[in-house]
Amino acid sequence: AMAVAAAAGGAAGGVPWPAVVVAGVVGSLVRFGLGLVEGLFSGQLREAIATDDSVAAQYAAIGRVSFAMALLGGAAAGLTASWYLRRTDSGLKWPAQLAAGATPGLMLLVADLATRVGGGPLLRVATGNDIADQIALDLVGKSRLSTALVVLFTGAIAAIVSHGRTLG
Repeated sequence: AMAVAAAAGGAAGGVPWPAVVVAGVVGSLVRFGLGLVEGLFSGQLREAIATDDSVAAQYAAIGRVSFAMALLGGAAAGLTASWYLRRTDSGLKWPAQLAAGATPGLMLLVADLATRVGGGPLLRVATGNDIADQIALDLVGKSRLSTALVVLFTGAIAAIVSHGRTLG
């Protein structure tokens, strides 16, 4: 886990456009803030979306809320990153906008990789022999990966569209 974090930090430090890294971090902070809001209201959102009190309906509602928040968070992160690059007047064009918009999703992917590599032994101990714990941790692991991918692509697309809207 430490090696993954060190490699990610080294890669971020080696990017030739510091404004892109800063824009991506700013977008990641916006995504983080929306994740906090999701955590605060996830129960109410799940109850509002679930069709009934069955386990299947609750499970489907969790998936819908997670996907909707990943879309919203990715779009907000991409738009924020694009806005930051425009405000810095760095003169960077569409590849930089794409990279800045995709950075929050890339950071989530690196965090998921570090969790899987470094937290693997801990997660195996946490599940023990209980099948319910194994199912819950498997659900969370799949959710982390799908959220990271949705944030990555939505952020990149939102940043490119936002940049395109500013062109003459």
